[in-house]
Amino acid sequence: MNDIQIWHELGEIFRGLIGGLLSTTEQWVTEGLPRLILAAVTLIIGWLVAVFIRKLSTKGLRGVGFDLIMDRTGIRKFLDQRGVHLPPSALVGWGLFVIVMYSALILAFQRLAFQPGVALLTTIAAWVPRIIVALILLAIGNWVGRWLGRIVSRAARVADLPGDPFIGALVHLGTLLFAFMVSIRYLELASDTLLLVGLALVLGTLLLLAFLVVFCARDWLMNLLAARAVQASYQPGERIRVQEHEGEIIEITHYMVELKTAAGRTAIPAATLLRHPVIRC
Repeated sequence: MNDIQIWHELGEIFRGLIGGLLSTTEQWVTEGLPRLILAAVTLIIGWLVAVFIRKLSTKGLRGVGFDLIMDRTGIRKFLDQRGVHLPPSALVGWGLFVIVMYSALILAFQRLAFQPGVALLTTIAAWVPRIIVALILLAIGNWVGRWLGRIVSRAARVADLPGDPFIGALVHLGTLLFAFMVSIRYLELASDTLLLVGLALVLGTLLLLAFLVVFCARDWLMNLLAARAVQASYQPGERIRVQEHEGEIIEITHYMVELKTAAGRTAIPAATLLRHPVIRC
């Protein structure tokens, strides 16, 4: 009897498993399979529409001279320098392709009633414009940093400061760091306190560098200002004598006066002509 009961219970378990499997299969065939087919059809249609829009937009933009405009504004050269060799019209077309396919993927998840996937893609779509703006802020910060770095490095080189490339690179890095903090604040990934602290550090570093450059380059700045007055009072070709130098003015630069003397070509700081008596010969 015990053996018969055991086999009977095993048979009931087996029938339950088979019945559950058949029931699940029937439910999936009647509900899940149509959803899967509908999702696949949605993706196929989305892909066809995306390809059509990509080709149409690329040809249309190329036809109205969009690539030529990008060439004249320097944007295409900027993209080539960063390894993006596709024409701007093709980039726009591929961008529209990605947008359409992304939308089709969201619709496919909705057809499958896969709400976590829909929520994830919707959240990512909401973040995309903010990320684009943050990247634009970083690009602007990088451009401004390079520009400021070149100016400061050039001023440090004129002032004979050691490590002028390092000073320019430090200014570039500080500006880029500030742009990065503004970007993460825009993305709400940092607090206002962190942004203010970062701003204070960047501005403090830039002010310190500016003080060092001005302090060490004060003679250069005085000559730069004096050169304007010298250019208004003297002309190339005049012969002058100042201190122990006597000769003909060859050129008045932004901060020097070059004389043709008996000993050869001599450069005199422009401020010398304002500090000492000048005799026209």
